[in-house]
Amino acid sequence: MEMKNKKLLRNFISLLMIFLMVLSLAACGETASGTTELTDTAQGNAGAGSGEESPFTLDVKCTVGEYEDIFNLGVELFKNAAALSETEGENVVFSPVSAMSLLASLSQAADGETLKQIEKAIGKDDELFTLLMDGYRRSLNADKETALVRSVNSFWMRDEEGRLEVTDEFLAKCRYLDTQIFSAPFDKSTVSDINRWCSDHTDGMIDKIVDRISPDAVAYLINALTYENKWLVPYEKEQLRTGIFTDASGSSQKAEFMYSDENRYFEDELAQGFIKPYKDGFSFIAIRPKDGVTIEEYISRMTGEKLRKLVNEPQHITVSAGIPEFSNEGFTDLVPVFESMGMKDIFDSVRADLTRLGTSSRGNIFIGAAFQKAFIEVNSDGTRAAAVSVAEAKDGCAMVYIPETVILDRPFIYMIADDSRLEGLPLFMGTVENI
Repeated sequence: MEMKNKKLLRNFISLLMIFLMVLSLAACGETASGTTELTDTAQGNAGAGSGEESPFTLDVKCTVGEYEDIFNLGVELFKNAAALSETEGENVVFSPVSAMSLLASLSQAADGETLKQIEKAIGKDDELFTLLMDGYRRSLNADKETALVRSVNSFWMRDEEGRLEVTDEFLAKCRYLDTQIFSAPFDKSTVSDINRWCSDHTDGMIDKIVDRISPDAVAYLINALTYENKWLVPYEKEQLRTGIFTDASGSSQKAEFMYSDENRYFEDELAQGFIKPYKDGFSFIAIRPKDGVTIEEYISRMTGEKLRKLVNEPQHITVSAGIPEFSNEGFTDLVPVFESMGMKDIFDSVRADLTRLGTSSRGNIFIGAAFQKAFIEVNSDGTRAAAVSVAEAKDGCAMVYIPETVILDRPFIYMIADDSRLEGLPLFMGTVENI
């Protein structure tokens, strides 16, 4: 009887193993194009919820000091992106949070001097920064019902035998950070798959992020951030009127304005502005430079500390506010933005050290391109915005109580700020110099 029971047990274990193998194969979501999504089972690496040790050694919460550092870094990224805008008077739309999410992913791929340059730019240890950004991402994604904000990361790797070898450590960290991992042929079908992924994760606001894939490209790191929210107090029909917006060149443009009385006003020697709340802990923050101060001048003198103090300590007085309806989309080359902050080696085909990501048989891995596409639409219903930040990894050598009145009828700066989690952290920042 005992022998019979042992035989039955062995048979059961054999069947169980076959069943698990089938599940593992099913976990590889291969599409008709040949792109395969590697799920937890398919990766076979340690990660969150696996019961194994986390690839990170820290478990942190964002303190006031850490929040201030992240805010300051976000403002510095925006300043550099705005300063590098190719055309004076051009509208800028940029997501500091999306760019920082991409930086966190890059920090996990980098090592040696390349990592030191990233850590100097972000002002902290790479693991701490990554965990802070991941904690913030999880808090944004926590409310599945309203889904006001979503932040999603993905890692795409070239599926070519004997070429790219990704480290188990990097895949484990991707899994721990809920990064979607795809193995793909990096042909025209992969271009379609990446663009479809971006469109799906930005509600169609950004439906094309790559035109082609270079033969030297071996991997993509991508962050997609989406925001959609309504005003806390909706505009009534009588609050909507046509007005004149004076653009950066001094020309007059017709625009549809939304007028309201708000109760948070701020002012310093260079600008004045107001805060208009959205639902569920977010705000539209408008900053209009005073007469004689240009947008470029104001941004060049902006610091995270000054801006944080300005918008977090408003006067609670009535302000007659006017916002023009506007819709902008923009492209930011992140390479000069990151280089201006001291991150140079990561873009150098010889000096880059991305060995924590992996190795290639064709030569050293480096970041050949990094950029962000962003979109924003502000109207009487509310605001919708999206950003996709991308880093393309290549191998070999390759040759972004009197009522005050603030009517935004001339160039202004705006922020979409998160009031409920990190006091005023800018999800999006931008300028409107013409309608």
